Amino acid sequence: MKAYLYSRHHNGGMSDMGYREYITMIEDSMVHTLIFEYREGPDEDAPLVAVSLIDIMRDGVSMVYTFFNPRQPRR
Repeated sequence: MKAYLYSRHHNGGMSDMGYREYITMIEDSMVHTLIFEYREGPDEDAPLVAVSLIDIMRDGVSMVYTFFNPRQPRR
């Protein structure tokens, strides 16, 4: 996530976020938050391509934030 923030949002509000703040953003929410991992293959040890934080709301889902490896070649 740090590589993404520095390459895409260097001066943004999340650029100085530490591990504890990241965990708090996910676990200390008023809604249920899921983490979706996008990988290059079906195995859980396949290279990670992107991650999405998704809130499960009463009336639907909300894609809160998505980040990816900025050094990953695009296809």
